[in-house]
Amino acid sequence: MAPQQFDREKFKDAVHYIVVNTRPDELGLVKLHKVLYFSDMLWFLGRGTALTRAEYRKQQFGPCASFLRRALSDLEQAGRIQQSREWYFGYDKHSFASLTDAPLQRLTDAERSLLSDVIDFVCRNNTAKSISEFSHTRAWEAASLGQVMPYYTAINILPAEIDDEDLDWAMEEAAKIGTERSRGSSLQRRGYTEFREGLRRHRGEVAARG
Repeated sequence: MAPQQFDREKFKDAVHYIVVNTRPDELGLVKLHKVLYFSDMLWFLGRGTALTRAEYRKQQFGPCASFLRRALSDLEQAGRIQQSREWYFGYDKHSFASLTDAPLQRLTDAERSLLSDVIDFVCRNNTAKSISEFSHTRAWEAASLGQVMPYYTAINILPAEIDDEDLDWAMEEAAKIGTERSRGSSLQRRGYTEFREGLRRHRGEVAARG
């Protein structure tokens, strides 16, 4: 289960934002899934809640957003994007083009900034194959094909060997961040870097106890 309720309209706006900010040759269906997945998981690590709260399932080429195909169809029917498919070096390649500006009311400046950073990493610094391999984390390997990948497994995208005690810590930390955020605490401004440093401190404390 994704934390809190899935926001369909915000999810569609995020998809549209990604399409607007990529060239057709930079973005295919595999990369689109990965931009959404890493954006949601990184936002969850820093904020205790997901950016779109979409559900992600293990598939052959990495985590995939369950609602994406429906969202793309809705956006196309609304005249916001255009989809096309072509046979490309033995693969069925999807391409996307934006027909209108993406609405920004549902996405904050910080959310758009994260989406842009992830777009750059996924679409301009990786191929569809390399980003799929990169998304094959410990969480992906542990899940069965088609199984939902819970948000607390986001910790597995960190560059470290993660054990069960780390996962317990991450779940508690994410819950704390979410609670403090709902109260308007300054913790809501804490980002991914601070969360990662907290994990490292936790791991150091565990090692010292051992």
